[in-house]
Amino acid sequence: MNYDNQFEFIDFDNSNLNMNIFKFKLIGDEIEKHLKYPKDFKEFLLNNLNVLKIEINDLLMEMKEILIKQPFPILFGRINLNKI
Repeated sequence: MNYDNQFEFIDFDNSNLNMNIFKFKLIGDEIEKHLKYPKDFKEFLLNNLNVLKIEINDLLMEMKEILIKQPFPILFGRINLNKI
């Protein structure tokens, strides 16, 4: 899907102290859409990258444990325990 042909840039507002606001609209539609995000969003993601990796890993481990717990045949059909 080519989004360049579907959306039209309207304005970028960074006058707010805490938030950036990116304004755009769908071509052929007059409804403006606003994407608001904090100015320190990039720093937040980069600073918390290790924490996010640990949380994702913990979530995946928990999902793996749920997958092989009884009564897994009821939830997922038959799972061959020798292949796990």
